[in-house]
Amino acid sequence: MPSVDYRHQFAYIADASSRGRSFPGLVVRIHSPQNDGLGVDVVGHVDTGAEMSVFPGEFASLIGLELLQGEPLVLNPTVGRSHDARLHDVIISHDELGRYRLKVAFMLDEVRRALLGRDFLNVLQIGLRERYQEFYVTATP
Repeated sequence: MPSVDYRHQFAYIADASSRGRSFPGLVVRIHSPQNDGLGVDVVGHVDTGAEMSVFPGEFASLIGLELLQGEPLVLNPTVGRSHDARLHDVIISHDELGRYRLKVAFMLDEVRRALLGRDFLNVLQIGLRERYQEFYVTATP
């Protein structure tokens, strides 16, 4: 059985919109690879079921990207209707975990939350302890 030594421990984030429930999440900064000075801080829900990271479409313009110029993509959730999105290269950074260049989806529809999906988790090693409302991360998968 593999053994992992985690370097970082994070408490779940309380979600004020859902009566005090909490979720595994990180505050990350997303920026365009072409302009590191333009960035936006995002509370990302760590989502092991999402194939890729997904952000609200309005964040694309905040970091200097033309939303509609991204590669078209249709996202199909487990339940409900599909959603149109656009793929863009971004840098996702975290003060303790480092910087990662990923191709992420920006939604054309309104979205309630940003998701840090398995593309992001692919560059990290993560462990969840639901009972203790905390998770552990090391920046080396």
